[in-house]
Amino acid sequence: MYKTLTHILLVDWYYLDAFERGGRGLSIFEDTEPFTDFAALRQAQRETDRRLIAFCEQLSGDSDREIQIQRENYVQVDRVGSVLLHLFVHQIHHRGQAHAMLAGTRVKPPQLDEFFMAAELPLHEAELRELGLRVR
Repeated sequence: MYKTLTHILLVDWYYLDAFERGGRGLSIFEDTEPFTDFAALRQAQRETDRRLIAFCEQLSGDSDREIQIQRENYVQVDRVGSVLLHLFVHQIHHRGQAHAMLAGTRVKPPQLDEFFMAAELPLHEAELRELGLRVR
């Protein structure tokens, strides 16, 4: 489970680096276990989620802009919108795996893929505030 959650974070870092033109590229994957405990991993994922949300909020309809993604033997050029969709599907896939792994134990799986509908906002205001997201 820990390795799956770490993989999600590393891939998030990799694509955020491309979105933000950070220049780290594949070097992000050099340390396959950057954290020694779940608390640090959780905090890093929260910070990364906030960065990804901030990136998406600033797009302002500019999802057709091209970005460069360092691959092993070439540089991939693709649209921001397409890469975001790819990243979100990757997250959904692996968070589902983590949920399934926990479901086979005595630990109740947390909600890992919540999608907040506007009508449900009053039910989730505290969670959104804790994540530093706008409530209204």
